[in-house]
Amino acid sequence: VKEALSGMMAKHTVSVYDMIADGKDHSLDKWDEKILDHINYLILLRAIVVEEKSIVSRDISEDSKTAIITALGKEK
Repeated sequence: VKEALSGMMAKHTVSVYDMIADGKDHSLDKWDEKILDHINYLILLRAIVVEEKSIVSRDISEDSKTAIITALGKEK
């Protein structure tokens, strides 16, 4: 799950770098979209890490995996 999330985060990071480098006058809405998406990915990453740390002697349940994948907008 973290690997899938990191791929999506990397795509957004590159997009933000591209917007910075291209020197174009991007709209505030465009900036907000990219920045807020990145914040959301970081929040999801935090939730995944917290959940992993809270599981001491068992694997993440299938329900948890499904919930995380659903939150990421990916099908299993």
